[in-house]
Amino acid sequence: MRKKLPPRVVGIYRDRSRFRVVICEDGKRRSLIVDSQEEAQRRAEEIAAQLRTPRPSLTVADAVHAWHQARLNSGACKPLTLREQEARLRAFLSSVLSCPLEHISAEHAQRIYLDAVQRPCPKSGKPPAAASLRLYLKLSRAMFAWAGQHEYCRSNPFSGIKPIDEARSCKPQLGIDEARRFLDQALAHSVTAREPLALAAATALLLGLRTREVLSRSVGDLSESGQLLRVERGRCAKETQHVDVPTVLQPHLLALTAGHAADEPLFGRSRQGRQHSRQSLHTLVRRLCQRAHVPAVCIDSLRGLFTVLGPRSGAVSHAVAARLGLGSWPPPPEATLPTLLAQASAPPACSIDAEVGVNAPHHAPIQGSLATALASCSAEQIVAAVDAGTLHRLRALLNSSAAPDSPGAEPLPTGARVRASGS
Repeated sequence: MRKKLPPRVVGIYRDRSRFRVVICEDGKRRSLIVDSQEEAQRRAEEIAAQLRTPRPSLTVADAVHAWHQARLNSGACKPLTLREQEARLRAFLSSVLSCPLEHISAEHAQRIYLDAVQRPCPKSGKPPAAASLRLYLKLSRAMFAWAGQHEYCRSNPFSGIKPIDEARSCKPQLGIDEARRFLDQALAHSVTAREPLALAAATALLLGLRTREVLSRSVGDLSESGQLLRVERGRCAKETQHVDVPTVLQPHLLALTAGHAADEPLFGRSRQGRQHSRQSLHTLVRRLCQRAHVPAVCIDSLRGLFTVLGPRSGAVSHAVAARLGLGSWPPPPEATLPTLLAQASAPPACSIDAEVGVNAPHHAPIQGSLATALASCSAEQIVAAVDAGTLHRLRALLNSSAAPDSPGAEPLPTGARVRASGS
């Protein structure tokens, strides 16, 4: 096998009315076309001098550090993101950190990737996921591409490596019973341990928010006595929405706002006095999953469960149809007056729902149907429909209420009396 010649300028050749300068480097030929022979001669001498100058030799560790500093100075990424990516890249290239950057060939890169595929992770003891391996390849290619632009190396050894496994399209999700246990544990932990970040995990599930959307909420975003939460949705365009807060979360979120200014973070600050990081919320969610004896999931998985439960509850589809003029929400009553009265006086059922929450009473549709039915009935029909016990409670409630002609007293609305009598 013939020995590879050093980089050099082969010569200057006439190309019709112009001149071509031919350079050989790394076994490849490239051409530079200029207009005059004097210009070709000058450029050939400059390129020959550059090729004779030895390139700066960096180790892989030095190149990783220099790439990190260049990205940090550009301000294109957050410092926390850069630190995490540098740590992951150093772990991926741990076997060649002390090697010169120019000595890393395509064969070395292939061995590094195959070794990472089979190497178990220190935390889980399992091989890394396909998404993690794709991240390692992406970071390695970007680092060597940057090094090639600054002439620290001649080629990118990771450019030809293809991922072995396909990344999973979705994350594992909790079942409905598991989600109930997770929410119970999150709400209980927020009270017993006085950990506001546990409410952030419950908010992510019940409102379907991303990690950034949860952690960036401030006290002033909560309005209407805790019934509405202002959220900046969307990754590209900022779109502000007011999301309905489930009844189960309203008292907990209102308690977080007591004694705090409107610009304070809703879920508190870290021990260093800054906003909680994404990793702190991720770690807490994993810890709550262990305590609730459910599979370990992340915030994106909780948001996916909200997306699944939303259409399943039927509330979203009915509301969209009503907005388009194709129906009404809540739907019109179909039960008779005695059935509605029996349902209103029964104890409220509790279940998880994407629009209302977990362990929230489902009396709102019943009360709306009952009010519609009462409006179309006479007093004699209402008295005939109720039983003796309910009628006795109604009389006692009406007698205890203030008279209409009393100064400063107002009679209770009919709907409020009916709801009070059924409780």
